[in-house]
Amino acid sequence: MRMGSAMVGRNVIWLACALPVVLALTSSETLSCFGDVCFTGDDGVGGNFLFSPSVVRQFTRLAQIVEWECHVHPVPPGLEGGQVTPGLRAALRKVDAALRAFYRNRDDGLYFSAAFGQDIIWSRGYGHVSTPANPVLHEPSRTGTMWPMASVTKVFTGLLLLQMRDRGLIRSVDAPVVDYLPEFSLRTPPGLPGLASGTITLRALGAHLGGMPREPPCAGPCNVTTSEVLARLSAYAPILPTYSRAAYSNLGLALLGRALEAAYNSGPAGSSEPRTYEELVTELTLIPLGMANATFDVAEVFNAVPSVIQDGGPMPVEAYQLLWNAPAGALVVTAADMEQFLTWFWSWTTDSPVLTGSSIREWTVPMRNFADAGLSGIGLPWEEYVLADYRVLTKGGDLPGFHSDLMIVPSLKLSLMFLSSNAGSQQALSFLVTKQLIEAMSDYAEAKRRRNYLPPGNVTAYTGTYEPRNVSSGAVLPDAPVLTLVVESSEGYDFLAFSGLPPPQPFLGYVSEEIQQLQGPGVATFRLFPRPDDLRPRVEICSVLADGIFYEYVYFNVSDGGYASSFAVPGLHPQTVWIRADLP
Repeated sequence: MRMGSAMVGRNVIWLACALPVVLALTSSETLSCFGDVCFTGDDGVGGNFLFSPSVVRQFTRLAQIVEWECHVHPVPPGLEGGQVTPGLRAALRKVDAALRAFYRNRDDGLYFSAAFGQDIIWSRGYGHVSTPANPVLHEPSRTGTMWPMASVTKVFTGLLLLQMRDRGLIRSVDAPVVDYLPEFSLRTPPGLPGLASGTITLRALGAHLGGMPREPPCAGPCNVTTSEVLARLSAYAPILPTYSRAAYSNLGLALLGRALEAAYNSGPAGSSEPRTYEELVTELTLIPLGMANATFDVAEVFNAVPSVIQDGGPMPVEAYQLLWNAPAGALVVTAADMEQFLTWFWSWTTDSPVLTGSSIREWTVPMRNFADAGLSGIGLPWEEYVLADYRVLTKGGDLPGFHSDLMIVPSLKLSLMFLSSNAGSQQALSFLVTKQLIEAMSDYAEAKRRRNYLPPGNVTAYTGTYEPRNVSSGAVLPDAPVLTLVVESSEGYDFLAFSGLPPPQPFLGYVSEEIQQLQGPGVATFRLFPRPDDLRPRVEICSVLADGIFYEYVYFNVSDGGYASSFAVPGLHPQTVWIRADLP
């Protein structure tokens, strides 16, 4: 099952490498390099991972601030999907060459898919697999190879929580678990009422913040009922207070899935036609998304699952049957199935029947950042990292012989799926591929941001001095500042800015044509942004909270001659309008 959210636990040695290269070390050992990481050994299991200092700093950086202080978050640049840039295309070719080299002589395999917005931009199998139906080694197939996704299943459990809330099938994502599983009870340690099981909510379970023990009280295939699990849990105690710290819990996610099942079956629809968790995910997500081969019944498709050899023989199907524990890791898919999910994920701009755009955004918001300068966090049930200066939502999973990684880069509309029978070193490769593609897109992302800084036409039509007046009476406001708009230059491009204000000095960014249309003719709409010379893919959240001005709208009234005559910032100064004093 999933081994928590830890990164690679190897010995770290400083070494910078090019992409890709294989160097001979001894007659029996090779050094394989991919981007900033290298590893020794043929299978990535017995060898060491060798990270460059820059990667080590990203993944093992000591905490510089405590929890709940200032964290770093990205500013989405508004990329549009369906545009494979030359840099991204070149990076995909390098990734392809590296993965082909890595998997060339191996008897395990990988299927790698990438989506940019709602378009699949890469889909290919690497290495070799054999299956019970086809014991001859062959390249993994997009539609014919079935992969146990293990803990990536938890993503679909978190999704189900929001789907049922949006459909009115549960009262709230913050409802206590006991609302739907009345028999749920954990021992409360003496003197620690904060550990009472009645405080554990559905959302807390989905984000590993319920303080639950890691594994369910059943061994092997977990062939038990929910009632049996709840009876056994009555002898357990929470390990942490709810919402205090993240503690990875397969039990928590499985219990969430079964609580949602119980919630449905206690309602009007379920009372006449009960559903299991597996049936709910199938009906609400898998079928609508066109994930035609996805299933929770691994026995049904085991002939198409890559064979894993251990102790001289293939692993039996029972090793992958989770039964009651299915919401934590039982989904089995083809690459084609997950490509449907990758492209659907970006439907948040146009509400989807699976989940509304606002709920998709809610789903991807971190619930807790860790004390590592904001470089990691936990969500529902996403594991969040900052990679190459970009926020990346991840979910990985392991079952015997298999590893899968789902990577989402919201700022770049990039989503990646890695389905592998290489449980040894694939996680490191997944992060490195993601890092390579992010870096290939960062220049394009910056260029896209810059295109929206200036309005169409004559920018000087907005420059000049503006005097503050009361909106109702038109009286001059002596305590409000006279503002002068100027054109400034930084890093090779021009932008509108206020002159003479104390820090933070925002610049004005012209917003999309869709937003312009909301205000109608004669109004030009801008937003306040951090100054371009301070722009990076991330901004410091304390600045946003303390200064409290960024992203507010600025509305200019534009005369028939094309010149701005006044502007207002109602979100900051609802009773003030600035009138241009030097209108041509």
